[in-house]
Amino acid sequence: MEGCPIRALSLFTGAGGLDIGLEFAGFDTIGAVEADPQARQTLQLNKPNWVLSQTPQLREDNFERVLGEIPGAQNCEALIGGPPCQPFSKAAQWSTGKWKGRSDERFSSVVAMLEIAKAIKPQVIMIENVPGFASLKSGAIRSIRAKLGHINRTEGTNYRLNVWELNALNYGVPQIRNRIICVAFRDGLLLAPPIHTHSAQPDTCTYPVLNCWDAIGDLDNGTEAEEVSQSAKWLDLLPSIPEGSNYLFHTSRGDGEPIFGWRTRYWSFLLKLAKALPSWTLSASPGPTTGPFHWSNRRLSIREQARLQTFPDNWRFAGNYRVATSQIGNAVPCALASAVGAHILESLQISPKEDWQRSLIPSKRVCPEPHPTEPAPMKYRGCSIPADHPGPGKGPGAKNRVLNSTEVS
Repeated sequence: MEGCPIRALSLFTGAGGLDIGLEFAGFDTIGAVEADPQARQTLQLNKPNWVLSQTPQLREDNFERVLGEIPGAQNCEALIGGPPCQPFSKAAQWSTGKWKGRSDERFSSVVAMLEIAKAIKPQVIMIENVPGFASLKSGAIRSIRAKLGHINRTEGTNYRLNVWELNALNYGVPQIRNRIICVAFRDGLLLAPPIHTHSAQPDTCTYPVLNCWDAIGDLDNGTEAEEVSQSAKWLDLLPSIPEGSNYLFHTSRGDGEPIFGWRTRYWSFLLKLAKALPSWTLSASPGPTTGPFHWSNRRLSIREQARLQTFPDNWRFAGNYRVATSQIGNAVPCALASAVGAHILESLQISPKEDWQRSLIPSKRVCPEPHPTEPAPMKYRGCSIPADHPGPGKGPGAKNRVLNSTEVS
């Protein structure tokens, strides 16, 4: 089959990264449901033809009303969405010591999505989330399979869940970003994950993995960057940290000043990008000392963040810097979504668009030498060496610690 776009109903749409990529592949988003006011503005700015439900917050008790607000929703062939990831994120576990998983009230959004699936019985259901979503501890996958089994028994369908853990780096995203993609076909199709398009061994794939210079090197002109506020403690250490390193450089096991204890801070503390390496995962809610920072010792601009998520350069984000950063950090990289979308279409014997890889960033092949470092400020030098972390730890907010164990903050 060719030239037959699959109509998609998008839930928890956010800034639209998943939908952009799927449309590049050949899907046709007819309607979206999004609760965040700024994200809704972003969608209206860029896709005025998409119908936004007037009931933004999808729940189990209002899904029928939501369906009625989007013309054609009952006849969509695809139901797609990235439900709130906070119940399953590592960041939440690190900061609180708890991982609510499906016991979190926000998991009800997944249940509401499956109620819509039961009502419209789409050809394909696609759910995106963080790796913790698929852990046995979270119980999310078990709950979804149970709900799909109930739908099959009552509706005569044959949904079977494919669960893939994909690293966006292997699909043309210049960022190490692992995500869970769950796909269920109405006819029960079981499918291997999409093959890699990018690899560190490019002879095994079409393209080499991309680095930060490939993605944002042409934006490094200082004209659109939001400079780091020096009001936050420790930020004046950034110029002394080499590209690709973090606070660990300034520990007894690093090559800098022994300012911090080994593994006593979270990984992204004073984390700096390297031109020749991919980015680490962008955060949706970075603190004042949370990286990744630019190699020029500043925050990443909104456009640089968007590039690292493979958003098109003409995609605009509503809201201030913090709001836009949140939208971008929560988004699905467009290039990853394109690869998944093309794979789904091919499995349904539908040809993807010829230019479905249009969101890919070309490799620049050669990048400049690392940015030079500066000595650590004198106020930090000559201090007593802090103690290293003696155990794995769970972060400063972890509860119910055994005081005599090695789990210290």
